[in-house]
Amino acid sequence: MKKWLNDEFIGTLEQLALISKKVFYGGTKGSILSKKKGSSVEFADYRRYQQGDDIRYIDWNMYARLDKLFLKLFQDETNIYVYILIDTSRSMDFGLPTKLNYGLKVAAALSYIGISNMEQVGISTFASGLEQRASPYQGKAQLKYIFDFLCHVVAGGQTNINRSLEMFAMSKNRPGIAIIISDFWDEKGYELGIKYLLEKKFEVSLIRLLTPEEYVPQVLGPLVINNTEGMEQLTLNVNRSILKSYHKLIAEHSRQLAGFCQTYNIAYVQALTEIPFDEMVLRYMRIRGS
Repeated sequence: MKKWLNDEFIGTLEQLALISKKVFYGGTKGSILSKKKGSSVEFADYRRYQQGDDIRYIDWNMYARLDKLFLKLFQDETNIYVYILIDTSRSMDFGLPTKLNYGLKVAAALSYIGISNMEQVGISTFASGLEQRASPYQGKAQLKYIFDFLCHVVAGGQTNINRSLEMFAMSKNRPGIAIIISDFWDEKGYELGIKYLLEKKFEVSLIRLLTPEEYVPQVLGPLVINNTEGMEQLTLNVNRSILKSYHKLIAEHSRQLAGFCQTYNIAYVQALTEIPFDEMVLRYMRIRGS
């Protein structure tokens, strides 16, 4: 069990789920929770009553036993599938916290929010290709399987985003929301893989994670540079001119990624790992909600 997966962390996820009630899937087809009645609607779960909820769905038997108000949640055939794809290539194993460790927290939060909103949530990891997968789960009782899966994710391998996303799209018969968590460092690009998802009718969101050290490095003087996805090692005497060129390069890469997302109407957020993960998740939800 990872150290961050504790009671305090779960409490934060509960708060995020409450905040997301009217925000997280605001722009998608269908609804988070069907209010239709009839044989096609089935009981699925409970959640705590919130001011403004329809009192017709309060379970008074639960209130009699626990002295707390709980709402019955129902689902219909239009529920949405949420697929969270996590980059586990070696470049993600960098920083304190590492981009991967930060990304796993984000994935845990999005999974909790999705499950709380009665969506079916699946997790996949990728590097040079599609790696491990956890089948879509539904209902809070299934969260333990998602968290257990996330606890065993480790970094390794080279990056091939295009190939990984194509493999993922081909493995799914039913499209849904595809949330990709990555640093998007791939010299082969990312555009073809994302376009393949869009062609398969997935609604794509990108969450790009960077460390402060790689986004705005301040180091001057001799520096040993390791290619985390290869065997190369380079000693470079960093001066202000080199730093300026690097800043220009990373700014251009960020601009191109943001421009690509804008062109294809893709929700996109970039965050440094020094930002508390829950703040980043809220930022993402606001972007999706808009």
